[in-house]
Amino acid sequence: MSTMDSLINTGAMTLAIDLNTREQDEDRKLRFSRAATLMVTAVALVIALGIRSILEISWIASDVITTGVFVPMVAGFIWRRGNAKGAAASMCVGLSYCIYNLLISLGIKLPAFWAVQSAGQVILGVVLSALVYVTVSLCTKPEYQKADAFIAQAGLLGKKK
Repeated sequence: MSTMDSLINTGAMTLAIDLNTREQDEDRKLRFSRAATLMVTAVALVIALGIRSILEISWIASDVITTGVFVPMVAGFIWRRGNAKGAAASMCVGLSYCIYNLLISLGIKLPAFWAVQSAGQVILGVVLSALVYVTVSLCTKPEYQKADAFIAQAGLLGKKK
């Protein structure tokens, strides 16, 4: 129960922080945060009613993180040429792939060219996400100032000379 509460809170907080702009007034931010919490809770309820195993739900959560977020976050730290459009496209493809896998986990008969909940499933999702990130980043305008600021803020690669 504690794990699921944490996942709901984390999902709602991520939506509320990432999608709320600083220019909005506090009442609007609060309403948006409540709506995000309601939406994440509704999705969690649908998943909980359809899947009874906490291990399966944990697998789905790790699938979302691995295929939807891992590539743009890690690449954003180390590849200056990557940009926001590439990251957004990568996340959309990764999350769409996760939703497709979720529908299969819920028992909907969809074609799958991988074993469900396998290393192959994850590897395919990461490869798709990476291909989209690189392709879209190379086809759009670079954002070197944003990339440099992001990399510098992380402090992973030391100071740039």
